[in-house]
Amino acid sequence: MFAGLRPLAAPKEGTNGKTKEISKKHKIYTSTSGLVSIIGGKWTTYREMGEDIIDKLAKLANLPRKKVVPKNCIFMVI
Repeated sequence: MFAGLRPLAAPKEGTNGKTKEISKKHKIYTSTSGLVSIIGGKWTTYREMGEDIIDKLAKLANLPRKKVVPKNCIFMVI
């Protein structure tokens, strides 16, 4: 059995306390201090989330876009 908590990225407009109305799509935020955070998402979209955060970081660091690692490669960032 597996259980866990997932922070959902609430929209700017209220949901009247109904979490089912909150999107499970991930969102990327950059604070005024430069901290980049990714919030929300689903286990099944981890690759898209990873690509999006890398693209965001590369853009902030003014680095060129590079080819993505093939989908059959498995890696973990801790």
